[in-house]
Amino acid sequence: MEQAYDFLWRVRLQLHQLTGRRQDQLLFPEQEQVSARLGFLDSSQGSAVEAFMRLYYRHTARIRRTTSFFLERLEESSRKKLRLRVRKRILPGPFMLEGQHLHFMEPEWIKKDPRLLMQFFWQAAQSDAHFHHQAGQVIRDNLDFFSNEARTDAEVLNKFFEILLDSEQSFRVLKVMHETRFLDAFLPEFAGVRYRVQHDVYHLYTVDEHLLRTVRELHQMEQQPEETVPKLGLEEIFANLKHRRVLFIAALLHDIGKGGGKGHALRGEKMARTIAARLVLGSEETDLLCFLIKNHLLLVETALKRDLMDEKPILRCAIEIADRERL
Repeated sequence: MEQAYDFLWRVRLQLHQLTGRRQDQLLFPEQEQVSARLGFLDSSQGSAVEAFMRLYYRHTARIRRTTSFFLERLEESSRKKLRLRVRKRILPGPFMLEGQHLHFMEPEWIKKDPRLLMQFFWQAAQSDAHFHHQAGQVIRDNLDFFSNEARTDAEVLNKFFEILLDSEQSFRVLKVMHETRFLDAFLPEFAGVRYRVQHDVYHLYTVDEHLLRTVRELHQMEQQPEETVPKLGLEEIFANLKHRRVLFIAALLHDIGKGGGKGHALRGEKMARTIAARLVLGSEETDLLCFLIKNHLLLVETALKRDLMDEKPILRCAIEIADRERL
């Protein structure tokens, strides 16, 4: 908190000095100038302003997380003073569901069986439970025990896909997996896009947030009542998907290559092949995943950079995509 406080004070003072007035909003036009004044430099990993904004988001995320933990503790304290009873239930793991909060009953068991970490998130999704701040700390403290053997365990993989494909719980649970860094432990490639910024007027979110929101957007499309979008036929499209889980894992990973600079789609395709092997995807699923990540800009680039009155770019697009499943 002290580090974040110090960082934000320095940013604020630079903003005041730069604008000559009390401006306490870090607006897009000033970000590049503030990053230069604070000594950030361009590198092979990205521009100075992107490095600056990545650090900014890291600090603000810490403030938000610490504040929410503090408020949670205040709430617990007030309940104890009022002697309010909270219903407790033991769940397989063993985990304790106390009211709406899920806890580890025996955190030391994680060292012997790190698969319990994924089971905890799966149980939270099944129970629609909230994540207690102490559970978050237990997860962070035990990430080093989550080995490659645990990552490729069949039970762990099944539970991950159940979470990913859960239309009600997916975004919420993935978000906490990300905040506790468990998502980095399960998918180490995700660490490269944590708080990463693409500095332009089009990208509203950091790369990691954008990926999580893409998964949520797909779930919302799938759940959209047919009467609200009859022309799109979304219900039929999703019902006819042969590889539904590949679509959602592609949504989660489509910008995974942005951690290494330009050419992120091609880099992401190579990374996806390695990830697919760990997720034990079949050859057909792997090829589809790699295609989706490599070509995730195809439609938007065709729409924005080609003359759609000309048949040739549309034909090229159709030939590249080849079938409805890939579309």
